[in-house]
Amino acid sequence: MEYVHSALSKIISKRQNREIEEMERSLKLWIDDHSALSKIISKRQNREIEEMERSLKLWIDDHHRKSIPVDLSIIQAKALSLHGDLKNRLGEGVADVPVFHASKSWFDRFKARACLNNIKLTGEA
Repeated sequence: MEYVHSALSKIISKRQNREIEEMERSLKLWIDDHSALSKIISKRQNREIEEMERSLKLWIDDHHRKSIPVDLSIIQAKALSLHGDLKNRLGEGVADVPVFHASKSWFDRFKARACLNNIKLTGEA
């Protein structure tokens, strides 16, 4: 009986080891796949642009709460205005603030970052 128990223990142990090794391989593959993606996702914007976008998001949310319609051109103008205000507030460090263009492609990326997918913007096709 002890021999059977020992044999079963070895079989179970080998099976568990194979399962663990397979899980390790799967985990390593998953980490490799996602580490490359995380490098792309974690690219940070300039701090000043991030601050401007935070302010813009609050402004849009406020207009949405008040049921004030906004469209792409109004948001772009507000973004440029906020960026200009930020440059003026920084004063001496203006050279450090990057040039900002409130383009349609910037807006599309901002909309995704700010989770504005469900907000209907007037004038947007």
